[in-house]
Amino acid sequence: MDSSNLARRGGLAAMAGGIVGIAYSPLYALAYFATKDEASSLEAPWVAAWAGVLRPVLEPLLMFASPEAVYLTYGKFFSLVVIG
Repeated sequence: MDSSNLARRGGLAAMAGGIVGIAYSPLYALAYFATKDEASSLEAPWVAAWAGVLRPVLEPLLMFASPEAVYLTYGKFFSLVVIG
C-alpha cells in the first residue's frame, strides 16, 4: 500500500470520527443533564433551548435505564469516539 492511499484512508477515518463525535455529543450532553446533580445546567437559556428541542426526539435513546446509568453507558462509548 503506497503512502498516498494510506494518507487518504487516514483522512477518511478522521473525518468519520469527527462526524460521529459531532452527532454523539448532544446525546451525551442530554444524558448528563438528566442526572440529578447536573439538572441545574438546564437553567442557562441557550442550553435549555437546544436541549428542549432535541430531548423529545432522542427520548428513546435516553430512557433505557436510570439517568445515572444512561450517562455512565454513554460515557463508556465516548472513549471510542475519542479514539476515532
